[in-house]
Amino acid sequence: MDSILKALKWVAGIVLGLILVVGLCWWLIPDEALDPGVEKLIALATPPPAASNAFFMIWGFTASPELDPHAVGQKIAAAHDALLAGGKGLAGFKPDAFYGDRPLRLTKDVKRLCAADKENCLKVYQAKSAEIKAQSEEYELYLARYRKIRDYKDFGLGITQSNFQTPIPPWQPITRMSELVDGSIAQRVAVKGTQKAALEELAAEINSWRRFLQGNDWLITQMISVATLHHKYRLASDIMNAYPDLVATFPELMAAITTPLSLAESNILHSMAAEARSMFTEIQTLQSAGSIATDTFFEGLPGQPLRVAFFLGGFRPNATINLAYPVFKDSADLFDKSPKVALAGSDALVARQKKMSALSINALFFNPVGRVASAAAFPNYSTYAFRIYDLVGLTRLIDLQRRTIEGKVPLDKIGMVLSSAGPGLMDPYTEQPIQWDASNKQISFVLHGKRFANFGYVTLEQFK
Repeated sequence: MDSILKALKWVAGIVLGLILVVGLCWWLIPDEALDPGVEKLIALATPPPAASNAFFMIWGFTASPELDPHAVGQKIAAAHDALLAGGKGLAGFKPDAFYGDRPLRLTKDVKRLCAADKENCLKVYQAKSAEIKAQSEEYELYLARYRKIRDYKDFGLGITQSNFQTPIPPWQPITRMSELVDGSIAQRVAVKGTQKAALEELAAEINSWRRFLQGNDWLITQMISVATLHHKYRLASDIMNAYPDLVATFPELMAAITTPLSLAESNILHSMAAEARSMFTEIQTLQSAGSIATDTFFEGLPGQPLRVAFFLGGFRPNATINLAYPVFKDSADLFDKSPKVALAGSDALVARQKKMSALSINALFFNPVGRVASAAAFPNYSTYAFRIYDLVGLTRLIDLQRRTIEGKVPLDKIGMVLSSAGPGLMDPYTEQPIQWDASNKQISFVLHGKRFANFGYVTLEQFK
């Protein structure tokens, strides 16, 4: 019995000693120097001039009718920047306080008028003409504001810094107005005297949302742009199928509407860099006991002092950032290449990201909190990139559809046209010709974004 007790004392002593060593390491080992590449990345680019930047108009969009939405957006941005510059954080920051007494409020459960992945929206919008007219009259002021957004030549982040608490602008009302405009286009395109005006508005809509896509500084709002453009291009396809004569009547206008989105214009690297910048900036702020993060992380631990001690002892901001930065660089290198290369390397990229969070023996002694937190906060960029590549592919399908109608290509020549279309009109993932299904009269490619599953094909109704 004595020998057992003695052994237990030794084991307890070793465990306590190990805890002491780990604790001393946590508190005594200094942080690493920050990778110079991170310092360059964190430096914000100069934003566009405020007067021409649609960002402010969008952030102030829902303001009361008597207020200037662009001015409201500027006030919100200034208040946001002042809080961060003063080190106060964004807890309690409410943009709603700037919107006046009668702001536009849409219910959270408002549904789209058409599910473009399941329905022919041209037909749906035309069938819902009374509903669209009633809503357009109800939101007349905000539809005018929405259309005015097209006049802004720039779109970029209008704040001096951001973190994960920075609220995004109210995009739901804007996408609602966007769909009402699409509904108006669908109805006007059926009437000869208003067809040209309808197509001009569709071209203006696509051009405006392409600017949002290219200038975006947040992945989430870039994905909103991607989703909206999917719907507008699908509407363009439905219009060409229903009214093929419009391709010959307005050739330049239809060519402008269906101009394929280039990979450079999709600008995934820009939003990736902005996302990484926000994350790294946020990590740098998690150093003091007063940080908002110490109030929300590890809430299962008893008592604020213990939470703070655990977090600050096991966390080194620079080491955490240095751990994540190579994964960001690997992502940027991969998605700076073609969609084909990105698809082939995406699984390996995800594996490297998982390895970043793996706890090793060494990690127990230095920055274990940072190792876990950095991986949890770091997104899988391939998901976003493939959604953009899917959109690039869809725009190629739409342009090929226009070309077959314009050229009055016979059924037995479609395959040859697809094969000779050139690199800018190939499947973005395989770099091979777009597929042709003669039995279903569809041109298609395989999507990989796992979001727009039914947008990978276009039916050539002229052969139905």
